[in-house]
Amino acid sequence: MKRRHFMTGLAATPLATALGTAHAGGPYWKPARSGDPVALSSPATAWPNAFREVPSEYECQLPMRVPSQLRGVLYRNGPALMKLGDTSYHHWLDGDGMMHAFRFEDGRLRHRAKMIATNKLQAEQAAGRRLAPGFATSIPGTAVTNPDAMNVANIGALQLNGELLALWEGGAPYVLDPDSLATLGKKVWSPETAQLPFSAHPRVAPDGTVWSFGYLPGAGALALYELSPQGTLRRQAFVPAPNADMVHDFAITERYLVFVLMPYRYTPEGEPSLSFVGHYAWQANQPGYVLVVDKASLTPVAQIACDPIGLFHLGNAWEMGNTVRVGVVRYADFTDGLRRSGAAMDNSMLPWSETRWTELEIDLAAGSVRTSTPFAGTVEFPRYDQRRTGQPTRYTYLLASSAAVDAPVFGFNRLRCFDQQTGQVQDHDFGPQFVAEEHVFVPEPGSEQENRGWLVGTAHDWVRRRTVMSIFDAAHVAAGPIDQVTLPYSLPLGLHGQFYST
Repeated sequence: MKRRHFMTGLAATPLATALGTAHAGGPYWKPARSGDPVALSSPATAWPNAFREVPSEYECQLPMRVPSQLRGVLYRNGPALMKLGDTSYHHWLDGDGMMHAFRFEDGRLRHRAKMIATNKLQAEQAAGRRLAPGFATSIPGTAVTNPDAMNVANIGALQLNGELLALWEGGAPYVLDPDSLATLGKKVWSPETAQLPFSAHPRVAPDGTVWSFGYLPGAGALALYELSPQGTLRRQAFVPAPNADMVHDFAITERYLVFVLMPYRYTPEGEPSLSFVGHYAWQANQPGYVLVVDKASLTPVAQIACDPIGLFHLGNAWEMGNTVRVGVVRYADFTDGLRRSGAAMDNSMLPWSETRWTELEIDLAAGSVRTSTPFAGTVEFPRYDQRRTGQPTRYTYLLASSAAVDAPVFGFNRLRCFDQQTGQVQDHDFGPQFVAEEHVFVPEPGSEQENRGWLVGTAHDWVRRRTVMSIFDAAHVAAGPIDQVTLPYSLPLGLHGQFYST
């Protein structure tokens, strides 16, 4: 499979000046005093209000009771800029990316964020208008010409060999300075991979090897990457894959790469101005597949048909003899999930689409897939102790919804710890006025105990329009945060992050 085949399948001013003030309030914002007026929000406007008047940069520092051994930075990426000129994106996942750095050290939290100066955004700022459709917003008078014309670099983050990478999934990563967050350009590992997609969910093995992939809409194949711990490209290959038109995440074990492929199919037909998602349809009469690829040879060892599983995210995976176990967040209706995450930008009172944490047992010898659901309730954004990627893990951390507030606002307001060994579920409820965002597990230095460490992450107080940062003891989630501080501003609701200790 050549790069031109993929391209055929898909074909379907400086930032600070263009976006406004460099610091919305000076080099360090001060926390709002209790008497300061705050613009209140309603359930219907919870999400769109989080994306109003987004400056090009944020910066503040706040006192926080940070455990002495918790030192490092949480990088978090996400959509930010929704409106340009007279055009507004209508879907959460469309927004141009903004990278955040939350630094924990010496009894304080320092936050810095900056818009990612992608080629797309710079060209659109210069033109004063959108030049390409969004992931899920159609824009008349524009067309999809190649993946990087739509690259908003707004999904994930990866630090590698001194570089911070802002990840999308339909194009190349962007390189940022890990301290200033200034955009330095696109990451190119080799001429052959220059315009190939690179996943927003690479997996780092315990030995530091980075595994990633790119999905190739309409081409029936996946691009695979193996990178050294130093960030050099060791190998790149293509593997044939059914249902490879949209693959957001994957998992690895000691010997395998594991893909759960859904029948969500791309077709090049339709108006050129259609959004990316506008070219897709769920094929209800087609099966799903589990594809298992051997790491050593980068060739498939199993391709197993199964019931369709609509999903974005997988948890950890590991081997047990000829069986592979992996957890996924399974959507009852995948297209409904996409629709609701867009509808939240217009009216946030539609709840998250129904999901279930689902465990897959993949029998390689028998060519079968068994599924089980260990607990009820809608969840998303699974995390675990990444030191054990590809090895058995006991704990999974997720976002969940309180039954009492499933309806007024789209999103999640609970942090959940699931103990696979005992079946126990621990929850912390942030309260009905919060939308919780992904929380990342940070291990305690020197400890091998799987839940010995902390969970760090943000939540959006949509009533007061403020973002809070929380630190939890990972072993005692239900006890609530060790400390929680309110930032002096509201941040756009984001996606994925990684913590790097210092």
